[in-house]
Amino acid sequence: MRHFDERIGVTMRILGMLLGTVLLAGCSTSTPSLDETDQVPKERLYNYQFRDDGDAFLVVSRDREFLGSVCNTRLIIDSRLAAEIQAGESARFRLPAGLRVVSVQGDGICRGEAHKQVVHVQNGQTT
Repeated sequence: MRHFDERIGVTMRILGMLLGTVLLAGCSTSTPSLDETDQVPKERLYNYQFRDDGDAFLVVSRDREFLGSVCNTRLIIDSRLAAEIQAGESARFRLPAGLRVVSVQGDGICRGEAHKQVVHVQNGQTT
């Protein structure tokens, strides 16, 4: 009987490891090409959309991740809310050339500390 219990224990451990591996693989994401994303609707684009905003371009896309896909991501550029982006969406922003502080932050139940990155954008170029 003891030998039988040991085999069940080993089998359960192996099944647990396999299940964990499958679950983690399902959470892996990759950066989509712009052709694979939908445009953020105009109702969720708040700033940096007009010619007067600048001649440098920043394109932001969000992958179709499983975790957090129920929450919007708030995109903040130079302390101004630029857009709320859902999983699988992308948006293009017109900015003044130079160094820009770009931040992303979860919304709703996904809200947390904003992650910031300084980006250098140049006139006539897309970053």
